[in-house]
Formats: sequence, C-alpha cells, structure tokens
Amino acid sequence: MDVLRNLHLLLYVVFGITFIECSIARRAPPGGAVMLADKEIEAHPKLRPNPKNSRASAPLAFDSREAWPNCTSIKRIRDQGQCRTCWAVNAAGVLTDRICIASGQAINPIISAHQAASCTYTSQNADENCEAGGNAAHAYKHAMLYGLPTGGEFKSHLGCVPYIVDPFSVAPLTCSTKCTNREYSIPLEKDKIIIDGYWINHIKEEYIMSQRDIDAAVTQIQHDIMLNGPLTVTVDLYSDLATWNASQGIYKKPTASAEYQKGHIVTIIGWNRTEDGEPYWLVRNSWDPSNPNWMYNFDGDAFNIGTMVSGYFASVNAMLNQDGTRMVVFGKNADGESIAGIVNYPTAFARKFTWLIPPGPTKHILRCEQQQHN
Repeated sequence: MDVLRNLHLLLYVVFGITFIECSIARRAPPGGAVMLADKEIEAHPKLRPNPKNSRASAPLAFDSREAWPNCTSIKRIRDQGQCRTCWAVNAAGVLTDRICIASGQAINPIISAHQAASCTYTSQNADENCEAGGNAAHAYKHAMLYGLPTGGEFKSHLGCVPYIVDPFSVAPLTCSTKCTNREYSIPLEKDKIIIDGYWINHIKEEYIMSQRDIDAAVTQIQHDIMLNGPLTVTVDLYSDLATWNASQGIYKKPTASAEYQKGHIVTIIGWNRTEDGEPYWLVRNSWDPSNPNWMYNFDGDAFNIGTMVSGYFASVNAMLNQDGTRMVVFGKNADGESIAGIVNYPTAFARKFTWLIPPGPTKHILRCEQQQHN
C-alpha cells in the first residue's frame, strides 16, 4: 500500500459525537462554558469504533459522500484563505460531517471554522489566530468543553459566525461573543453545539514504522471513517502540491525539486484504487476551490475548469481574473485563430464554472469607445 504510506501520518484523531444545545446544560467547566453533567452525557449514545471489527479488513473502496449522501457538507470545500488555519477549517468540517452522521443524517449544522480558529487558543491575539497555525485535536477539545456555534464560509451568510477571510487575504480572527451574521436569529450561546468525544494521538516523529505498524494504522483509520465519518490528518506539505493538477492523476510523493514548506492538515473522506490496483486516499483540502489546479468547485463537484477551457482552446495566452467574479480567457483554437471568452468565476453566490460569453472571435468581447474631449 505504497500510496497510503506516502500520507505521512503525524496526527490521527478519533472521536465519538453526541450533540446538544448549550441552553439545556447544567454544569460549567473552567472558563464559564456550559457542559452536560456526567449523568446526562451517559444518557446520549456514543458512536465509537467497534472493537469486534478492529482486525477485519476494509473494503477496497469507500467514499463518505456516497455512504452518507444526505450529509451534504462532506462534499463541500471550505477555503481557509491565506491564513494558516487549515487545522481549524478542517476540524470544523469534520465536526460538521460527524454531527450529521451521528444524527442519522437528520441534521447537518455547519460548524464555524471562524470560531474554531479564533477561540481555541485563548493566549493568542487576533493576528496569531490567523497566522500561527494550530492542532486540530485542540479544536475538538474546545468543542467538547465549550462548544462551537454554526457558521459557513466567507460571504455565505450561513449560520451564526461565518468565516471572514477571503480566498486571497489574511485577516485578524477574533473570538466572537455574539453572532456576526445579522440574518441569523439564534443567539450565539444558544447556537453552540457541544460534542461528547475522545481522541487518540499517534505521534510518530523519530520513529520508523514497521510494515505491521503501517498496516494497523491504515486499517484503524479506515474502520473509523466507515463507522464515524471523515477525519483529519497532518501531512508534510511540499511546493509541488500547490501546483499539482487533479487531472494528472494521483499525487504520490514530492518531486526531487520540490521544497518542503510546512505541516498541513487535510481531511480523509475515503479511499479507492486505480485501474492498476494502486490504492490512494480520497482527501478534502481547504484551499481555494476556484483554483484551476484543484478539481473540485465550491459544491465539491469534480469539475476542472481546465477541461472546460480545453474544449475550445488549443493554447491559452492569458487568463485574467476580473473583479473576482469573471475570468477573461484569451488563446487560439485548433486552427490557430485568436479566440476569447468570459467565464463566470465561482464565488459564494455563483458556484459553478460556466461560460458567460462562450469563446469566439476576440472582437466579440473587446470594445473600444471613442471619448470626446471638450
């Protein structure tokens, strides 16, 4: 399972989930947060890995999107922007997925990545909440002790505290004490969701895993995903991943010229094999889904803008982003003729790549106006 091994596993988080509004809690832990009493916690079901299946082999393929189709959050790609909040964005995504799965796909509240990033480390200031990085396990612990409210992605107007960082910027992240979405009617304290959970950290630094260790870890990850849903992992990030195009196939390992950048947290939603039988993980990242190098759009649909463009263009000279909502594409067709078109660029409001003006002669999108000067 070479490809599975190439996911350099530093952190593996497992937790069961129950959910409850803070308004019915009875006991407060340190910091004034509200939490359920032990008796109440025990009254709620806990979805934990089944020990009877711990040694059973996993199926060759599994996709959380197909296993829980009514948990639509699983296929949604959240964008962390230019902040180093991959840990919080992916943790909030996993919490969102697992709450839905634990509810029997009955509810799918979107947990706020903004609050996960800005409230987890109480000793940090707002700038550090954006730039310092963090650990997904700490976000899960915060959700267990203090709860997290709802909140969608940038400009989504979803939930109590939506994410405020746009795809191309950094922004200070302040822990909100009230809902920032004026369209949302539930107060923040009543909107919070507390999870009952536990986690396991496998730290393998300076330790060489045997084949048996690797196989056991892979099996444990697979069984937890099948039972509870997606989970977060930390991977070594190299420069060539940022420019990798999903149409190239499976990303296996960094090239010889790639530079190590940092640790990066992503979400595993399943696994599969190529036609040649090579295994790979299905991974959900938290980078700009409108990036043409990444296959998925904002809805998580596997559609690459490069595929759409190549249907018309034999070569592309320039792709100009225009006011964040449109992209002008210049190039040549198979006959060498100059053509151009305008693409609707996905945003929180326009989620699909579509041709606003299909490719044709450049003159049909270029206009010269004569100005009269007095």
